[in-house]
Amino acid sequence: MNTPDLLGDIEPMPPLPPAAQERLHRFHRDIQSLAPSLVGYPVSQDYECPELTPFLGFSLNNVGDPFADSFYRENTFAFEREVIEFFQEHLRAPPGETWGYMTGGGTEGNLYGLFLARELFPDGMVYFSEHTHYSAAKVVRVLGARSIMIRGTRGRRNGLRRSPGNPAAPSRCAADHPRQHRHHHAWGGG
Repeated sequence: MNTPDLLGDIEPMPPLPPAAQERLHRFHRDIQSLAPSLVGYPVSQDYECPELTPFLGFSLNNVGDPFADSFYRENTFAFEREVIEFFQEHLRAPPGETWGYMTGGGTEGNLYGLFLARELFPDGMVYFSEHTHYSAAKVVRVLGARSIMIRGTRGRRNGLRRSPGNPAAPSRCAADHPRQHRHHHAWGGG
């Protein structure tokens, strides 16, 4: 039985039109000029990872659970599991009793953390400081969670308390670490 060559007739993608090439060139030049003066956001401009360059030609995608088989085999699950195991060890999480995955950033981490909290404590209240990661207010809106933003808590101990209007409501907390003035998040209920 002859099988048709489905890929043989596919033309390679044409090169970018000159206007698109010029636009990307201008964008690259603009970013290069901004990079030396970037301050105020926790990222570094001083890094090079030539060891990772060969992987940029692949469509790596960590679809699904890093601890399960995936239909998409071009993934980095083995590395993801190593990172999760590192944190499990250093946070003294019981081996085999914890699970996790790597997010694309703080917003996704907050979304998933508050989603789990909402599922575990559907009647809970989310308390967060005005200094908590900017995504907290957006996430509670997306999840339809009840919330209270606590203003002026930086540097105060015990800044988050049960709601006076509903002292029995379990709390789901997105907490700001007052000593370092960085956003460290703790999720809990009860």
